[in-house]
Amino acid sequence: MKAFKTAIFILVLGATCLAQAPSDQPATKADILQMWKEMRFEQQMQTVMSSMTKQFETMFDNMMKREDFQKLSEEKREKFRQEMNREMQMATQIYPITEIMDDFAPIYAKYMTKADVQAVTAFYRSPAGRRMLDNSPKIAQEGMAIIGSKMQTRMMQQMDQMQARMKAIMDEKSEAGTESK
Repeated sequence: MKAFKTAIFILVLGATCLAQAPSDQPATKADILQMWKEMRFEQQMQTVMSSMTKQFETMFDNMMKREDFQKLSEEKREKFRQEMNREMQMATQIYPITEIMDDFAPIYAKYMTKADVQAVTAFYRSPAGRRMLDNSPKIAQEGMAIIGSKMQTRMMQQMDQMQARMKAIMDEKSEAGTESK
């Protein structure tokens, strides 16, 4: 009977130790990818990429309204537009989201334990987590409208300043070339 109690004690102790092990175990790439699946990470990244593309298109449209572009023929403006669309399409395919995820998963796994991943995954499976995921596209869209507008204004100002500096440099070269003759 004593041997039976000892065996039960060892089994319970062993089970307790094994149950605690996952909290210290590092997460695997597969754990991270599963967590991201619950988080709809790929879908969210695609939404971000789409929003960025739309913002660049708006910036390009505004750039085309500038005086220097308005001087171009309609044919050249259309060629610029087609080239910009082609470049944007190519830019979104240079580094696919699935490849980004494959590259980032081991980094996440390096810093997260299985227990961490399980806790995050449990949150995204919860009603609050699902609500957050369901509303994230709307939140991102509204946020990008605010951020995009400010970025567009500031980038246009930056481009104007850069063009002015470049023009000044070009004028200096012309003057220096004239003076040396």
